[in-house]
Amino acid sequence: MQIQLASRPAQPGPWLQGRLARLSLALACSLAPTLACAQSTTANATAIAQADAEAAGTAFAQAMAHYEQSHWPQAFEALSALADQGHGEAQRIALLMWRHGPQLYGLRLQASAEQRQRWAQGQRLLTAAR
Repeated sequence: MQIQLASRPAQPGPWLQGRLARLSLALACSLAPTLACAQSTTANATAIAQADAEAAGTAFAQAMAHYEQSHWPQAFEALSALADQGHGEAQRIALLMWRHGPQLYGLRLQASAEQRQRWAQGQRLLTAAR
C-alpha cells in the first residue's frame, strides 16, 4: 500500500473555519479583562510605591528635624524605624548614632545585633550599587 502526500496542506472547511474564528474571538474576549486587570494592578502598585516613597521622605525629614533640634532619642527612634524598612540614608545615620552615641550624644542608643547587621548590609549593597 502506498500513501501519497498532498503537495499542499488541505484547507479547513467552512465549518472548521467558522469554529476557529469563534474560538479566537472567545479567547480574545476572555483575555481582555485579564490584561486590563494586569494593567490596573501595575498602576496601583506604582501608585502605592510612590505614596510609600513620599511617606518615607516625610518621615525622614521629621527624623532629621529631631536630630537638628538635638532630640537624639526621638531622632534615633525614627531613623531606626526607617532603617528597618530599608531606607539607605536612615541606615547610615542610625548606625553612626549607635556607634558614636555615648561620645557624641551622651546616650547609649539601643539596636539589636540583627538590626545593626541588616543596616550594615543595606549600606554595603548601596555602596556596591554606586
